[in-house]
Amino acid sequence: MSHKLSSQEDITNFPAPIKAIFKMSHKLWEDDQILETSQDLETFEQTVLELTTQLQAVLVEHKIQKSLDSEQVIDDSRKLAKNLPCKVTNKGFRDVVITTKSGICILVHTLYCIGKKKGRARKKKRNKGFYPGLLLFGIYDHCTPGLISEIGATVAAACSFEEAKDTLLRNGIELDVKTIRDLAYWMAQRA
Repeated sequence: MSHKLSSQEDITNFPAPIKAIFKMSHKLWEDDQILETSQDLETFEQTVLELTTQLQAVLVEHKIQKSLDSEQVIDDSRKLAKNLPCKVTNKGFRDVVITTKSGICILVHTLYCIGKKKGRARKKKRNKGFYPGLLLFGIYDHCTPGLISEIGATVAAACSFEEAKDTLLRNGIELDVKTIRDLAYWMAQRA
């Protein structure tokens, strides 16, 4: 297996975010600095982890957005909203932030709907909206299925939701206790 990274022509067809990550990776590859201590190695590993996490976020964001923009997913989103037992109002397309398994937040643009409330119910509670396209992909509470799975495993191993929050935070995933709790209960109901 060759470890030689070729010239810049190899990356000309990639989009700008991937080019930037490749250039930073190439710089690390070509760096002649020798690791002298365990701290040097830890710092280097963290730098590489951050680069691969950025690459993961760019690729996931692109694939989700490309899928959400497809006619099939748009049609399926509208059908899902139309077939719900309650009446739903289509509020058009909105930007929404999603947290990936690695804890990086990405931004996508997708259909947003809210349930219609009648009479006094409208005044008492704020309408809770949803993104049917994201539901099709198993994205709940702005979290990808991989992150939801990670949360489930962490909650199962932890003694409390607070401990699960701390463990996730050490892994670069910053979520509040309420979100962790809601997702854990949701997973328990599905099981």
